[in-house]
Amino acid sequence: MIGAALGAGGIVASGLLADRYGRRMTLGVLACLIALFAVFVPWLLNGSGSTGQNVFILLGFTLLGLPYGQASGVVTSNFQRSYRYTGAALASDLAWLVGAGFAALWLNRGMRTPTRDAR
Repeated sequence: MIGAALGAGGIVASGLLADRYGRRMTLGVLACLIALFAVFVPWLLNGSGSTGQNVFILLGFTLLGLPYGQASGVVTSNFQRSYRYTGAALASDLAWLVGAGFAALWLNRGMRTPTRDAR
């Protein structure tokens, strides 16, 4: 619950950061921070016990909440004003389809279903 609250606070804070530094700059810096965070994830989850896992949840939600608030604005700014709603909807739908739909298929491609003999 604390991680979710930090993520929601990050969405709000992203507006303040984007107003001060610009939307694209904010997203670029946050993308770099998320990539840096990803390097340390194995140590946080495997070697640090419950403290590392708590840091992973709290910092992860915060780092993912910050760019979430600005991502849709960057996508829609690429479209002409008359196409922004449709462009944003298509971009969001395709991102969910590729990210959530096909990622599971890709991850499961190497897994085999147990045969009757293996049981």
